[in-house]
Amino acid sequence: MRLMAAAALVLLAGGWTAASGDDGLIEAARRHDAAAVRSLLDAGADANGAQADGATALHWAAYRA
Repeated sequence: MRLMAAAALVLLAGGWTAASGDDGLIEAARRHDAAAVRSLLDAGADANGAQADGATALHWAAYRA
């Protein structure tokens, strides 16, 4: 349930961007690490950044849910 809340934050936070050089948030979501996701969002991580293949933190959070 907490990961779903983190996924919602990923969706709602920040502006829309096409790609990001910082994959920390994406990696945290991929690892199913809700605490790290929350911490990175609080620190201002780009919630809409995407990997080269287009995967975002929200994609990973939904996949792991």
